[in-house]
Amino acid sequence: MARARSRYDLEPEVQPSNDAYTGLLIISLIALIASCIFLALDFTQYGETKAPIVPVTSPKAGTAAINQADPVAKAPA
Repeated sequence: MARARSRYDLEPEVQPSNDAYTGLLIISLIALIASCIFLALDFTQYGETKAPIVPVTSPKAGTAAINQADPVAKAPA
């Protein structure tokens, strides 16, 4: 007489194998960690120095902006 199957008779689950996508994930993780390290090294080079203060000058009234042609000027003949 055959015995009835129970939930304990199930075969163990097989773990999926690693493929190319797993390798790509590992490579991208290493690249991300390396970029964070380089960012931290770059940031520590600045130290506690502050940026120099640049004086702000206002443009003179009546002057044309740079790279704008005079609309009434005639082309050379």
